[in-house]
Amino acid sequence: MSDLDFDPLLKRVHRVLQMLPKAAEALDALRNLEALEHSHLGYDLDRRFAQRRIFGARDLFDVATLLGPVRRALDAEWHQVVIDEEGMVRPVVERQRTTRGAEIASATQQLFALEADLQDLLALRRAEEVAMKLRMETCS
Repeated sequence: MSDLDFDPLLKRVHRVLQMLPKAAEALDALRNLEALEHSHLGYDLDRRFAQRRIFGARDLFDVATLLGPVRRALDAEWHQVVIDEEGMVRPVVERQRTTRGAEIASATQQLFALEADLQDLLALRRAEEVAMKLRMETCS
């Protein structure tokens, strides 16, 4: 068994590292869709992804900041479709993403996953810090 099987923090770091290439592709896709409000932040994150340095609270803050306007754009990219097929008692109204909304949603999946994994990673780091402090207090 590898260390990944025994160390949840190492496992999460490994997972984040594996996500970085796809997260960079997601940033490119959002740029192509002209869906990035904070393009300078996108380029800065691209640089950190390439350097594989994306493990701190600032990184999580920056990813969340980048995704904030994207979330708002996704919330706005819906329309209603009335389905009234033969044999239906009454028409059904469904809420569906617009084509642009679907493209943005598809492009951002990896960034939303990265954001969630960074949250988990930081929580694990904090838990290890607290555990270490408690152990030191117990030994004193």
